[in-house]
Parts: sequence; structure tokens; C-alpha cells
Amino acid sequence: MCTRWLNSTEVKMLSNCHKAEYAKVNCTKKDESKEEFECPESIEFYNKIKGSVNLADQMANVYELDRKSCRWWEKSIFSRIDERSGQLMDCVLRTQTSKNPTS
Repeated sequence: MCTRWLNSTEVKMLSNCHKAEYAKVNCTKKDESKEEFECPESIEFYNKIKGSVNLADQMANVYELDRKSCRWWEKSIFSRIDERSGQLMDCVLRTQTSKNPTS
């Protein structure tokens, strides 16, 4: 499904797991008042999970392997290593911060 939605900017999204239905969401305005409006389900889902997407992008930029003078295929391999190490760090941080009872 292809979604084109306009709030303050135009958003285009492709999804294969969401239907063409709308969900009610709360939006905080500049004056900190809340307003309820409808947006596509795919956009609501993305907004729920974007925290981990932003964290992965942030870690990829901070812990980037600096290889500026290498061949294109080496850059591809190093970028894959960067992505995987960011995902691994995210998993480790999540397991360390979760408080599961052991007894």
C-alpha cells in the first residue's frame, strides 16, 4: 500500500503490512494543547517505533568506521558492520536496562 499524507509536511510511505485505514492519534501543538486527529495506520505505527530507528541512526553516526580511502566494496562491507554493531549495542542496552525478576 502506498500512502501520501500531509500534516505539516508531505509524508510518503510504502507498507505491505498495513491496510488503508485511519487511526486516531493525539498531536501536541506549539501552545502545548492536544488535538486528536486521524492519520493512516502505517504512519501511526512508524511513529510508535521511530525511537529505535532514531537510536540506530544515531549510533551508526557516532560509532562509524572511518574509511574514506578505500574501494567501494570495502565501504559496503564496513557500513554493514556498522549497522550490525549498532543493532547489537541496542540489544545489549535493552537487556541491561530491562528489569526482569530472576526469582
